[in-house]
Amino acid sequence: MSDPISDIISVSVAGASGYTGMEAIRILHGHPNVNLTRLYGSKSAGSAFSSHYKGMEGLVDLPILPFDELASDQSDAIFLGLPHGKSAEAAKTLFDAGYKGRIVDMSSDFRLKDPKAYEKWYGWTHPHPELIDRFVYGLTEWYRNDIRMADHISNPGCFASAIQLGLLPFAKAGLVSSCDVTGITGSSGSGASPSAGTHFSSRFGNVKAYKVYGHQHIGEVNQTLADQLGVHPSGPDGAAAVGRGTDSASPAGAAGSAEAGAAGSG
Repeated sequence: MSDPISDIISVSVAGASGYTGMEAIRILHGHPNVNLTRLYGSKSAGSAFSSHYKGMEGLVDLPILPFDELASDQSDAIFLGLPHGKSAEAAKTLFDAGYKGRIVDMSSDFRLKDPKAYEKWYGWTHPHPELIDRFVYGLTEWYRNDIRMADHISNPGCFASAIQLGLLPFAKAGLVSSCDVTGITGSSGSGASPSAGTHFSSRFGNVKAYKVYGHQHIGEVNQTLADQLGVHPSGPDGAAAVGRGTDSASPAGAAGSAEAGAAGSG
């Protein structure tokens, strides 16, 4: 019988030239049990991955393939680092092609179990709601056993992770009556495509409030805490003048039912 700890698995990454895909590739490259086999992209197709991230030159020089070739992927696992709304389409392509490996989706497309919640928090109708139940929510510290048994995993949002890891232990113990969360993100949370809001000269030295009372990760926090205390988050969001990282502060009242005020980006 093979040893799962020593086995080498083949892994593909879709959305290779974006920040999320790049970070996945960087981490996977350094994993002793992973062999990166295929990378996919849209506008970046036909170029080498290392041409987009010079620090990876000589380490990961794989070509970026067009999404037309996704259906023929036979890797053991594939990471989807695609924009919100696009991962569901990619997953559908893989399933329809009979893909047998595991899928780790790093977008929001399979985080929320109620298809209608995507309309509320993301403003779009889920294109393939029939696929949602095939994914396990990947907050490792709280769903470890489910993840071990899962074929497909939906990676939590950045602020959703920070907020939940800080609040869940207290909520589960019944020690929280109210909570106002302030989250601050670096500019990399907005992705690789430049915009006026992520330009260095606009971001540097500033913290701006945005998506006040309506950040999309509130839906994830609500979902995870629903079976424990019931949460109705609201609160201002912040964007900070740092390159990357997430900071979440959660002043909380003691005892009783929990109400979370959420903030953040990602």
